[in-house]
Amino acid sequence: MWRRIAVGWVFAVLLAVMVRAEEVWVLLPEAKFMGHKVTRPVAEAKATVLAVARMTELGPEFPSQQEWNAVPMTEAELLAATRKKAGEWMAAVKPELVRDKKKVLRYAVLRSGAVPVSATVLAREFFEKFEPMFGARMRVVIPNRNTVFIFPDLAGDLREYGPMVMEAWRSGAPKVSLEVLEVRADGLRAVGAFEEP
Repeated sequence: MWRRIAVGWVFAVLLAVMVRAEEVWVLLPEAKFMGHKVTRPVAEAKATVLAVARMTELGPEFPSQQEWNAVPMTEAELLAATRKKAGEWMAAVKPELVRDKKKVLRYAVLRSGAVPVSATVLAREFFEKFEPMFGARMRVVIPNRNTVFIFPDLAGDLREYGPMVMEAWRSGAPKVSLEVLEVRADGLRAVGAFEEP
């Protein structure tokens, strides 16, 4: 009987090690007020961070600093894993392109309840897809994990989109930020914010 218990325990440990080796770690844009323990800053952002997360079948799990220290992953590997997974998520969603009466593209929306589209802004494919439409310094607002609004790089007034952004912010999806982020080939930078009325 003890032998069966020992063999079962060894099998369980090996299974756990195999599962752990297949873990997917990524950076997710998240609300700073969530208090995630392992984060990276977004340039000039006051309310948005990139939180380290392990993707599971139930969604993202955010590690403690001690848990993260035990993961043998460099910053470069984390960024590469993020870009790869974000590219896969990007391929899984179809953008909604919104045009005015003259057929001029006003903005785009990415939405999904199946994948955290908030992370797609970190994918190279995101920049490659939207840069020709919106410019090299396009703006995004990520009100929740399931929604990303993409706007042209013009320094225009985005306040007219406030009601739409607030509706997504107040939805039941996990909040991310009301900050307006500039997406460039080299990363994200906060350039403004919507304010809750």
